[in-house]
Amino acid sequence: MQWIQQRCSENLPLTPTLIITQAKIFHEQLGITALCEYSSDWYGKFQEHHGLHISAANSNSENILSFHKSSATYVDEFKQLVADEQLSAEQVYNVSATSLFWKYIPQKIVSAPQRSTSNEDFEERLTVLVCSNAAGTHKTRLLVVSKSKDSHLLKDVNIFPVIHADNEQAWITKSIFQEWFENHFVHEARAHCRSAGLSNEAKIMLILDNCSANPSADTLTKDNVFAVHLPPNCPSWVQPLNQGVLSSLKLFYKAEFLRKMLVECGTGVTAKEFQSNFNIRDAIWSIAEAWNKVDAETLMHGWYHLWPSSLFMDEGMEHKPDFIGLRLIKEKQIVAELMDYAKCLPCPEAQLLNDDMIQDYIRADNDVPVASFTDSEMCSFVKNEIPDNDNDVSEDKVAAEDIIMSVDRMISLAEDLIHGMERRSFISEQQITSAYKIKVHLLKEKQFQDASYPEPHH
Repeated sequence: MQWIQQRCSENLPLTPTLIITQAKIFHEQLGITALCEYSSDWYGKFQEHHGLHISAANSNSENILSFHKSSATYVDEFKQLVADEQLSAEQVYNVSATSLFWKYIPQKIVSAPQRSTSNEDFEERLTVLVCSNAAGTHKTRLLVVSKSKDSHLLKDVNIFPVIHADNEQAWITKSIFQEWFENHFVHEARAHCRSAGLSNEAKIMLILDNCSANPSADTLTKDNVFAVHLPPNCPSWVQPLNQGVLSSLKLFYKAEFLRKMLVECGTGVTAKEFQSNFNIRDAIWSIAEAWNKVDAETLMHGWYHLWPSSLFMDEGMEHKPDFIGLRLIKEKQIVAELMDYAKCLPCPEAQLLNDDMIQDYIRADNDVPVASFTDSEMCSFVKNEIPDNDNDVSEDKVAAEDIIMSVDRMISLAEDLIHGMERRSFISEQQITSAYKIKVHLLKEKQFQDASYPEPHH
C-alpha cells in the first residue's frame, strides 16, 4: 500500500496490471519462499481487502483510486470515534508535512545574465512538519527537515525556534517522524492539555494522512497519546491542515521573504545577491515567525469539513461559511500590500513585479512531495518489521517484543475474551457486540492472508 500511496501522491500511472507486476517484484525482493500466483484472482482479493477500486482503462492516479467508504461516511465514523473516546477539541490534533522552496525568487525579476539556467532554485527545498489542535489553541513547534549540506550553518546554535533534522534530500522519514512523536509531540500536547484543565490521564489523538513517511499508527502510542490514519487517498478537503493552514504558513513566509528582498534591492543589492546571502538559519527563523502569524481562527476553520461541531456549527445549516473565499481574500490582500510597497521603490526588481508573478511565486511549491522511497527502501521497512526466527533470542526479549502478535493468537484471545464477558453481569450487550466485531475482523484478515500467501506444497 505504501507503494500505491506514493504513486498516487506523485500522480503516476496506476493500473491493476502494474500492481500485480510490482507485487511479483516485492515478492522476490523480500525473499518470500511461499508460493503465490499473482493473478487477477489475487488482485481481486487484494483490492477487496484494501477497499481499492482501480480501473484498468484509466492510468491517471489522481482519479482512479477510490474507496468503498465515502468521505461522508468517514466523517460520521470520525464523529463516533471522538464521542467514544470522549475527546474535546483540545485533545484532537492533526499533523501534515509540506515542502517549501525556501529561497526561490521569480526569475523574471532577475537580470538575464544572473538567471538560473537549471532548477537550482527548486533544489533549495525544506520539508516542514506542521501540527495543531482542533480548538485552535495549540500550535506545536514546527519540525523542519533541511538538506545535510546546509547543516554546518546550524552548528553550535543553542537557541532554536523549531525542531530540526536533516538528511540528503530533506525528506520526512519514518524515523524522523517517530522521534518527533515520542520526544516532542507527546510532551507538548500533554503540557497543553494540562494547561487547559485536563487530567494527566486524558487521551490525546493525533490524526495522520497517508504520507509514505508516516509510521504505522500502531507504533505511535505513548502515555495515553495515540494516532489514527485518515482513509487512504482521502480527499484533501477532509484533512484539516490542508484547509488553509499550510497555505497560510507558506504565504506569510514567502511574503516576508519577498519583502526583505525588496528592502535589500532598494539599497542597491541585486535580487540574486540577496538570494545568495539568505541562508538556512535565516529561513528557519522566518518559518517560525510565519507560524506565529497563523491565527486560531485559521486553525479552527480547517476542521469544518471533518468535525464541524468542533466549531459549534450546525452540520445541517443551509448557508455554510465560505472559508475558502476568506482565505483567498487574505492572499489577495497580502499580494496587494506587496505591490503597493514595490511601487514605492525605484529598484528595477520592484518595477518588474506584478500580481500574477507574485501569485505564481506563492504557489510554486504546491503539491511537491515531502517523501519518496525506492522499492528497495520499502522492502527494507517491511523486513525490519518481520522478526528473524533464525536468530537465538532470549525468552525475556521475546516477552518484551510480544507486541507483534499473530492473527491466530489474537483470534484465540478474542474468543476467550467473549467467553468471559458473556458470564459477567457488569458487561453490557454493546460491549460484547464490539468484541464480536473485532473477532470477525480478525477472521477476515486470516482468510485474506491464507488466500494471499498459501502454505508451500511439499
